[in-house]
Amino acid sequence: MRILVLTNLTLLISATSCLCQSVHIRTDKTPYPYYEVRLKNILFTIGDTAIPYSLLVEPTGRFDFEEGHDFSYHKIDLARYRHIGKGKEAKTYKDTVIPTSDMPFQLTSYFPPLNQDSSKFINGYDFEFGWSPHYEYEAEFSYILQGISMPKLYQSDKDSVVRIIVPEQNLAGDVRNIFQLNLKQTPLEIEFLQVRHDESGEFRIIAQGATTVSKQKEIESVFAEFQKFNFNPASHFIEVDGSTQYFIEFKTAYSYFAGMRHYSDDHGRNPDNEFHFIVQELYWKNKR
Repeated sequence: MRILVLTNLTLLISATSCLCQSVHIRTDKTPYPYYEVRLKNILFTIGDTAIPYSLLVEPTGRFDFEEGHDFSYHKIDLARYRHIGKGKEAKTYKDTVIPTSDMPFQLTSYFPPLNQDSSKFINGYDFEFGWSPHYEYEAEFSYILQGISMPKLYQSDKDSVVRIIVPEQNLAGDVRNIFQLNLKQTPLEIEFLQVRHDESGEFRIIAQGATTVSKQKEIESVFAEFQKFNFNPASHFIEVDGSTQYFIEFKTAYSYFAGMRHYSDDHGRNPDNEFHFIVQELYWKNKR
């Protein structure tokens, strides 16, 4: 296994993280808004392999990676339609996608080569879902970590460090909460960084801090949930069923793991593991 950790929480935002021109909401002759979404070509490199992706950035800062370059929205099933209003006043708008014309942005993986095969994949849907390597997840989280100049955890000398990247559910725009802790430390030290991806294509640090968890019962609750993970023998794992997920990295002296886990019970089910909830709860409870 291999791991990633939050170490330098005072890093400056990299100027190279600005991938898109400014995005704004326009209005037509009706009072209903529609979106202009910026499209940027990305060349994502893993080892000696370069994979083409398209980065879509909405006016809120929300972004998505889609396979391929220069795709036309009207030719594929990825077009977003926004239904605004009620009853006879309801209107449907299709996003306006505006490609950029500059050269593809070079994005390098923040992770070592991870195992990508069907044994590391669980289909949580009630219908057949074909397996394919999920490099877009590695691209997404490489984009976040590169955008805020975070160190590569797997290349560090850290031992028993966990880093999680959790989507913020309640704020406008595209916000991620990043927590890092060393499981060998007593008391537990939890580092925190909150970043927002804005409409200009930049990541901005909007909050940061650290806290210490010293109560034995609280420490035990962290370990109890963490022990529910089954990291061996995989270095990468994902379960796909449409639920919101978060990203976790775990680094020991000799191994590294990175993968996706359920964040919430979008389908009426509780997550298998509440480690991420407990870490967040204890951070805010003990925040100094």
